[in-house]
Amino acid sequence: MRHYGGIYVDMDNGCLESLEPLRYYPAFTTDGGEGPLFVNILGAAPHHPFYEYMTNNIWAYNLFYYPLPYLTVSYNSGRWFFTSMWEKYHDSVNRRNWNLVHSAGEGADQIHTSDAYNKDQLYRVAMESRRGAEPWVFWNEGAGLTWEQWDFSIFHWIGENAAKVIRITVAVTVGLSLLTSLLVWRCCCRGRKVKSNATGGFKSVAALLTPVLSPVLTPAKEKREFFIKKGHDMV
Repeated sequence: MRHYGGIYVDMDNGCLESLEPLRYYPAFTTDGGEGPLFVNILGAAPHHPFYEYMTNNIWAYNLFYYPLPYLTVSYNSGRWFFTSMWEKYHDSVNRRNWNLVHSAGEGADQIHTSDAYNKDQLYRVAMESRRGAEPWVFWNEGAGLTWEQWDFSIFHWIGENAAKVIRITVAVTVGLSLLTSLLVWRCCCRGRKVKSNATGGFKSVAALLTPVLSPVLTPAKEKREFFIKKGHDMV
């Protein structure tokens, strides 16, 4: 795709119509409306800058292996990796074109229709499979998904029930926050109570020991006065 360009189609996808109209687009992929882009059907002109950018950065995404197979496949070279590259490249192209258009002044209209402006653009072909979506025009889909493993059903359920998952996550987070706050408050109250009891105990012990220890701890003059008051003779 980087060197020769063309249109790549997975073996579990078939063609319903001629793909000749798609050759107009310099680079395209399919979008199922599920968040990440699909990588089962790709198209590009030879030496398109997006595929050069993607292949130059693929090594950075293959440094780690995740505990779940779905994450490893998706992040290392699958749909999530492709979507991340698509977004980063699209942002850089839009920023560069925005600067080009705003620096052109009166010639901005000609830039939007020029080949230099359009050749770097990316396009998505809708292939949604949700209920009520538009029928597919160019392709159909057969049995595939050979890369799926045991954890795919978990992520598929999360994708199909995203609103429910968000509500459950928010409820659990709020509940744990309230429980943590309650435990911290009870620990603080218990700490104050223990400190108060300890202070009262020290005061009681000091009060009991003062009459006994005061003759020992006071100076000699005070001792003499103490014994004279008590009616004792000093030796």
